Amino acid sequence: MDQFQYLSVEQSPSDEYLGLLDQNVIGTPGESVVYQQRNSRKKAQNLTNPYFIHLVKNKQLAGSCCLLRREMQNEHSPGYYLRYFTLSPWFRKPVSRIKRTNSRSRIKSEFQEILEGAQLNPKDNAAFYYAYVDPQNKRSQQLCDEFGFDPVGQLSTLIFSRLFPNKKVVIERLDSAYHQQMRNLLSDHYQSFSMVNFDNLFYDGNYFVLRDSNQEIILGAQANPEFWDIIEMPGWSMDKILKAISRVPILNRVFNTEYKFLTVEALYIKPGHESHLSDFLESILQYFRLYSCLFALDIDSPQYTAVKNLNLGLLNRIKKETTADIIVKSRHLSHHDLNLLKSAPAYISTFDLT
Repeated sequence: MDQFQYLSVEQSPSDEYLGLLDQNVIGTPGESVVYQQRNSRKKAQNLTNPYFIHLVKNKQLAGSCCLLRREMQNEHSPGYYLRYFTLSPWFRKPVSRIKRTNSRSRIKSEFQEILEGAQLNPKDNAAFYYAYVDPQNKRSQQLCDEFGFDPVGQLSTLIFSRLFPNKKVVIERLDSAYHQQMRNLLSDHYQSFSMVNFDNLFYDGNYFVLRDSNQEIILGAQANPEFWDIIEMPGWSMDKILKAISRVPILNRVFNTEYKFLTVEALYIKPGHESHLSDFLESILQYFRLYSCLFALDIDSPQYTAVKNLNLGLLNRIKKETTADIIVKSRHLSHHDLNLLKSAPAYISTFDLT
């Protein structure tokens, strides 16, 4: 591999990189939720096909990001998901100093070379890169604009919560003997989607299903426990409400500065069984003894409609629905792949967002 002057590419996370992730703060003060993800270290050590891109200044790790190479179900070319973009606190610019620029610094040139395939899988004659960006995050938005990422859709985050979750139906934590059967069901379920990959499926063995009287799977979902430290909410009033409710018993189950919750992905709903979804989700919450679960869904997908139509609970009324742009950069893609990315709803993995 050719060596760069400022950037290096590795395929395993270093201790210094994991330490930087531990410090990473996400969000834009005053404009979005500002928080730290407490499971980042474990997840970074369990990624599939990662390429960690490091920037070193003065012999210190100044910043990093990760590209995850994925074979896609419906595209002919692989996709690289961009995550864990983080800068060391001493290297960050204040948001007020961020200005749009056309300068081609050596660092940007090297990153552009990586996006053109340098130091990535040499077999990839064509590929695409994708990410999810909060439109209010000026730093991330500027970088994506500079490197030629274009929006192709929007995802929305929805939260399902219950103060007193009960076991409403008999759920099953899917045994590994049935993983291939479930993978086949999901492949059919998402055959009209873009960006479909199941690299994060069955993480920690936490895929749950509901069967009917004939033992046929009618609902399924991957559910991952997560833990965030919420540092700040946008707006003076929301920040005050968060800190007040965090001290109130029972209410602080669903709204707390130490936010423990589930993320749900790979949602499978056999047509005609949407009415069981709420009881299914509540039963999963009861299994983990948690009180809320987060979905990230393309707003043009039937899964979004199914979840949106539920009684989502108290937390959804406190915290409004938020959206993010789904952005893509293509490299020598076929017409089929480009059209699919622009026209089909995207498969979103909440593992990638948390």
